[in-house]
Formats: sequence, structure tokens, C-alpha cells
Amino acid sequence: MVGGMRDISVRKKSQLETQQFNRSLKLLSICNETLIRATDEKQLIIEICRLAVEVGGYKMAWVGYAKDDA
Repeated sequence: MVGGMRDISVRKKSQLETQQFNRSLKLLSICNETLIRATDEKQLIIEICRLAVEVGGYKMAWVGYAKDDA
């Protein structure tokens, strides 16, 4: 039996990068829509964090506020 092998690691890496890029673009688009429809800052922050996890694939998301910062 004669066979050939090809290194597909470059192609796999490229596919993963493309998937990550597309997920980021989708997240940005959905966040922009959410921002346009927002009426309350607290709900906006909660929704953006939820989207970052559910759509963006991040393990967690949070927002911090600077105190006494001009």
C-alpha cells in the first residue's frame, strides 16, 4: 500500500482564524444593534456581556468603572 500525507496544520490554523474573525464581526454587529436600541445603561451592559459570552465565545465578560477619574 502506497499513500501520501500532507501537512494540513496551516490550513486548519487558517480556518480557525477565519472562524474567530467571523465570530468577532458577528459579535460587533449584534452589539451595535443592541446599542442602537438601548434605553438603559445597566441593561445595555448586561446584554453586551451576555452577547460576548454567547455569541463571541468568551468564557466571561464584565465591566468595571473607574472611581474618582476625570
